[in-house]
Amino acid sequence: MVRCFGPSHTWLVLHIFIFVQEHWLLKSLLWKFDLVHKDFVFEGCSAMDNVCSQGLLLGRPFGGVGILYRRHLAMKLRVVACHSEGRCIAVTIDHGNLRLLCFGVYLPCDDGSQHYHNCMSEVLGFIESIIELYPDYKCVLLGDFNFECVSSSSGYRDFIPLMNEMNLTVCDAMDSNCVGYTYSHNTLSHRSLIDHVFVHNDVVPLISEYKVLLDATNCSDHLPIQFCLSVEGNSSLSVNGSSSCLNSLSGRTVCDYRMGQGEPAWVLF
Repeated sequence: MVRCFGPSHTWLVLHIFIFVQEHWLLKSLLWKFDLVHKDFVFEGCSAMDNVCSQGLLLGRPFGGVGILYRRHLAMKLRVVACHSEGRCIAVTIDHGNLRLLCFGVYLPCDDGSQHYHNCMSEVLGFIESIIELYPDYKCVLLGDFNFECVSSSSGYRDFIPLMNEMNLTVCDAMDSNCVGYTYSHNTLSHRSLIDHVFVHNDVVPLISEYKVLLDATNCSDHLPIQFCLSVEGNSSLSVNGSSSCLNSLSGRTVCDYRMGQGEPAWVLF
């Protein structure tokens, strides 16, 4: 898996947070992320242990989320919860007057069944239970939601009550590249916008340079997203001499580690 990062870690050097979805690793193999880069620490959870403990794995593997972050941020970032089935990781980030509660998510695919809605309710309930523990923090939810933000999507309809209650805004319209999709299935000629960033209304003015990236080196069927989150305070959250942006990168994996190339002072996922 680690070799899939390629010969250059340039994109890693330019970011300080990397949210990961679908790493498909057993808990006992999460140490592989420690080999990605000496300046980064990984925290995450596996979705594979339970299914593998039940016998021979049939079909493709699934799930698992996590975050890679720079070692020097250990005092500012804290992992506060991981979903039991590997669908969500929650972290707090404290920097100056900015207090964020961030969720990296991988939500289930909508198959039209009651089981899907039950699973969505369980994951969203988990997220809400963590939010209640941190009332002074502004929320950021990002990752693979597996639904488009349209009224015809049942997953989006399930999500709307939480979105409204937590005063969240989706950042899709901020894409300066105007790509219009984040997932593509070349065989079926299908494209959809199912990877999102939802932020608290008060955080929206801090978001800039939001981009869906089309990169020839990206072998994933998902496109990475990156953005800049401006913060006040000292430069301990900055890289490349920039103290005005909280840099973060978020990527996903399917079979291998799917990561697009980052740029300075931007968040990618």
